[in-house]
Amino acid sequence: MSAGLRRPKLAGFWRYNPRKFKRGNTVDIIYFTLVAAGLYLFSNWLLNRIESARGKRFEQRSLIFFAIIMTLALITFQLINLLQRTPH
Repeated sequence: MSAGLRRPKLAGFWRYNPRKFKRGNTVDIIYFTLVAAGLYLFSNWLLNRIESARGKRFEQRSLIFFAIIMTLALITFQLINLLQRTPH
């Protein structure tokens, strides 16, 4: 390539180099995706159980759902990170 026709560098997220990806990273993405789907289903089930025990639906249902799934996600993903660490 001549000096005047340089390809622009892509910044941050858009930079892709397939050699940088390791097999473990792909498996981690699959694990986290499956856990996230499970958390969504469990949070929905739990919220429905709470509402049925209460006898009526919450007015701010989406806010309560967000609080449930956020709490469970933080706990679960931290637990996954602790279990995946290799001993020194």
